[in-house]
Amino acid sequence: MSKKLLVIITGLLLVTFLWVIFGTGNIIASVTRVGATNPYPTDNYDEDYPIDLTFTWDDNLVESGWNPGCAPASSYDLYVSVYSDPTTNPIVAVSGLTNNSYHVTNLEYFKFYNWRVDVYDSCGNGAALGEVWSFITEVEPVPQAPNNLKAQIISSNNVKLTWSDNSDNETGFKIERKKEGDMDYNQIYAVYSNVTEFTDTGLTEDIYYYRVRAYSSTGNSDYSNIVSTDIVSTEKTISIGLDSSSPAAGNIQPGWQDIVFTKIKLSSTAGGQDASISSFTIEANGDITNDLEQFEIYDGYNLLNSCIPVYQTNHNISSCDIYTATPIYPTYQWVIPAGSSKILTIKSSVKNTATEGKKIKIGLTGIVSDDEWFATDSLPIYGNYQTVISDAAKSIAV
Repeated sequence: MSKKLLVIITGLLLVTFLWVIFGTGNIIASVTRVGATNPYPTDNYDEDYPIDLTFTWDDNLVESGWNPGCAPASSYDLYVSVYSDPTTNPIVAVSGLTNNSYHVTNLEYFKFYNWRVDVYDSCGNGAALGEVWSFITEVEPVPQAPNNLKAQIISSNNVKLTWSDNSDNETGFKIERKKEGDMDYNQIYAVYSNVTEFTDTGLTEDIYYYRVRAYSSTGNSDYSNIVSTDIVSTEKTISIGLDSSSPAAGNIQPGWQDIVFTKIKLSSTAGGQDASISSFTIEANGDITNDLEQFEIYDGYNLLNSCIPVYQTNHNISSCDIYTATPIYPTYQWVIPAGSSKILTIKSSVKNTATEGKKIKIGLTGIVSDDEWFATDSLPIYGNYQTVISDAAKSIAV
């Protein structure tokens, strides 16, 4: 090869090399570009990061060559994963971010995460792949303590507890109780998360103290406030008997006048609980289907209810409920305070078809008070016999 030809070939190779290196600037850019730096969270395994976390980084994109104007960055891709390569099954994978920060809310407690930010310039040269950074999230904190604990006696031996839920990560709540004189509390029950009430049943006469705390897999919260309740004698006894104002034996004229059959005195035991009466059972003697209209029961002049007699073997019986019309849950309307008495008046109308000379009496044979049945069959509660006559001269006024 001649010396002249060698010089020509060497010159062509040099021109080609210089064009490749400096003509576009892209190759230099592709090998010298620097992406995001100064990350948060950083590679600091001594720090526990919250699960609600804002990722931040600095834009230090550097490009050289004929087109240094391709920097700074135009967008970012963010990847977060539990794998060493953050693009593998990422829990966060967002593209086209225009700000150098991103808020993440789906991290888990006490997890090791890897993350990376890829940077894109404004000239479309592809991503400058970022460095992989790692961090650990915090251990799940114990739940916040409940408060506003309250206790309410709802029946003779039951106490209802309610409290406020102040945590969002509890597994449930533990209820603890002790009696007056006890040194320690005992856990009596546990309820699920977000449950804020519990009814303690089967209690006997004593003073009870309660406290509640939340719990989770990481531990128990502090205790709530302490409440106490005094369960006194819860026996409820209702005494029933004829009132002195109940009419004496006499005559009635059918078909024109309501007549008083009997007045009954009901007394609630002192030291117990108020007796809330929800139902009476009224009975009349004999087969009197053709003798009586309906039963009416009064508290003074206040009509509590009226009910139609239903004939059963050798007697008429009727159950009269004492509450508002067709309730889902009965609202008791007739209460006998503990240690006091009330007079119940039972009336009826005698039909025109009543048999002359028929002796009729009416009485109370049962009471339902606070869902407890009180039978009265053996008590002397029936009124005196009233004799059906056709003469109104001896009718009994109401």
